[in-house]
Amino acid sequence: MAISSGIDIVSIERVRKAALNKRFLTRVFTENELGSLPQAIKPAYTKHLACVFAAKEACVKALSLNPGFAGISVSWKDIEVTTGVEKILAIKLHNEAKKLFAGSTFFLSISFANDVAIALVVMEWTKNGYW
Repeated sequence: MAISSGIDIVSIERVRKAALNKRFLTRVFTENELGSLPQAIKPAYTKHLACVFAAKEACVKALSLNPGFAGISVSWKDIEVTTGVEKILAIKLHNEAKKLFAGSTFFLSISFANDVAIALVVMEWTKNGYW
């Protein structure tokens, strides 16, 4: 068993501006993460999107996947931030990421203050995973 981690911080305002572009929303977020699109300009919804985006970035770092890394193709939607057991935020992998990192356990912490959102992902993986 091995442990890796990833952390990311994003500007909530930058995500708010990007969220005005529907293409950004549909390329990066799953339907579950988006919920109701018309809320995209509301402050609480923007903070939610920024936290989810930071979590996805932190997860990519925990997975040790850089763009084009070893020819592995994992899209933004292959990493989903969900509400797990007892409404605790969780990471759910889909498609190739799910196959590569089967049996892995993720721990996620998200927070925000002023104009930044931050996420930390700790990943515990077994020999069944990619590595």
